[in-house]
Amino acid sequence: GAGKMASKLKPFWGDALRRSEHLARPDRPTLVGLEPAEDGAVPSNGAILFFADDKIAGHGRGHITSTTYSKSLGKSIGLGLLQGGTSRVGQEIIAASPVQGRQYRLRVVDPCFLDAEGVRYRG
Repeated sequence: GAGKMASKLKPFWGDALRRSEHLARPDRPTLVGLEPAEDGAVPSNGAILFFADDKIAGHGRGHITSTTYSKSLGKSIGLGLLQGGTSRVGQEIIAASPVQGRQYRLRVVDPCFLDAEGVRYRG
């Protein structure tokens, strides 16, 4: 999120909310990037996310919010809200799509897919 850009020295709009107990919980849903763990596509929006050792039933640990094919990366990518997501970067998870009747193995990655360090942006 924008946590790295927020000032720790002076107050700003949203500062009190940023310090709320709910937002400090390590298991709260956070935005993550998703990519296929093997060649293939990321399931459609709304697919339910489960940890690799979970039983595939119920509401799961999160859901996919958006997907697309990235020409720059040459693969399908997605964004999702995942319980404790930032601590799960690099791990494989399961996405179950009840609509398609399929399961997909995905890898959790940083939600910034291109130029995370800002090299291209800064020239």
